[in-house]
Amino acid sequence: MRKMVIVENNTNLKSFFSFFEKYSFPFIYLNKSQLSSLSKEDEYYLFIGPEDISLCLNEINQSIGAIIFYQSQKGPNTAKEKLEKHNINPKIVLGFIDVSLGPELYEGFLVKQFEIEEVPLGGISRYKLESLAKRLDENIQKNKLQLKHLKKLYDGLLPKRTQDIKGLTFKSRYAAGESSGGEFFDLIQKGQQIALFMSSSTSYVLSSLVLGHFGQLQSAKSLDFKAIEKIIEQLSHQTHNFDVLSDGSGEKLNMMICIIDLSSLQVKGINIGGTLCFSEGKFGLTGNDLMLLPGLYMQAKFEGQLERGAKTYFISPGLRRNCHNRLGGKEIGDFLLDNNDKALEDTLTEVLFQLKTNSTGTFLKHDAVIIGIEVSEHAIVQV
Repeated sequence: MRKMVIVENNTNLKSFFSFFEKYSFPFIYLNKSQLSSLSKEDEYYLFIGPEDISLCLNEINQSIGAIIFYQSQKGPNTAKEKLEKHNINPKIVLGFIDVSLGPELYEGFLVKQFEIEEVPLGGISRYKLESLAKRLDENIQKNKLQLKHLKKLYDGLLPKRTQDIKGLTFKSRYAAGESSGGEFFDLIQKGQQIALFMSSSTSYVLSSLVLGHFGQLQSAKSLDFKAIEKIIEQLSHQTHNFDVLSDGSGEKLNMMICIIDLSSLQVKGINIGGTLCFSEGKFGLTGNDLMLLPGLYMQAKFEGQLERGAKTYFISPGLRRNCHNRLGGKEIGDFLLDNNDKALEDTLTEVLFQLKTNSTGTFLKHDAVIIGIEVSEHAIVQV
């Protein structure tokens, strides 16, 4: 069996890697002086910190691949500099692990990278869930009849709500599509803060990752923008380590998450991808080509202001793809403006009617979501 050699240093590695005892990971802890016991015939992966790279060049070159673990944000850059200095092929590095983030974040990455089976403990691992999701994606492409049954179930389970919260009315409409992946949305309130979330992807694997992280907000004591940043940061590292994002024809993730302050009606959030927002107030969103990569998502920040008596609409990327950004022969924004004198629910219903009118099958080509927010003229706003 191939070994997984962990080069011990001052980091509390055993505490970190003990999380993986439920798997059949063949971990071996060695200090630098013990590495000489490894022979050329040994097959092993090397887990090593950036500070030890220069001292373990032979072991790195003899390994099947290296995983760099670190605690400092400078860890990956330091490692890359030392690899270049000693002319070590960067492809030998299979990934980076920030041990300060906790082992749960890297469970899927390690299990997937080394194809390790879980020792049966009566539970089900994230790896098995991801494997099931991948097989589901494949079966969906092969069997349209199964897809129809799945989408009907999905349509019934997805939250479609009308909710009034302190002068704000939230309404949503959803239509199922034939493509894999799907669109999800949710709403969480804690005190004077509301978290609004929309995601769209071409993969159920990506969707499961996103929903898992957004679920953390439900257990949080309070909602603020820092909570959003933390979730996005963790998710960006996880999707990067899993290598499930693509800027080509592969898997793609669109995500919008924002916090609405009920006392001031201020909106602050992050929009990655093609979600649009049209509003009568001082607020609006255009889509972008940004990807969920560590550090780059900060370019996707936005702020805005809802207005009393005004309506605001969030348009999903799937809805846009279905209608090519046009409804009733007009741009989406113009269509919403022309129908803005109607009740909010009637406007949303008209949008879905236009989509289905142009569809030839039982389902749309892509999932479609539209969320409408109407602020009461009598809403109390803190100045």
